[in-house]
Amino acid sequence: MTCRQAQATVAQAGGIVLGTGGPTYDRFVRDRGFCEVTEIATHALAPTRDTPQCFIGYRCKEPGRGDRFDGAF
Repeated sequence: MTCRQAQATVAQAGGIVLGTGGPTYDRFVRDRGFCEVTEIATHALAPTRDTPQCFIGYRCKEPGRGDRFDGAF
């Protein structure tokens, strides 16, 4: 899939699981609204057919030390 196709798929579905090479995969989301209430959204790059590091959306993760919202809850 091309970079543009991956971006469109995430935008349309809101959240997808995408293979990122070999047996690895990750979940990509359109925005923080698709994360758990305790999670933050971080920029996500993934390899696509035409772009080695395509910005296709965000990954959800629990905030840790040094993250923007650390201690803000």
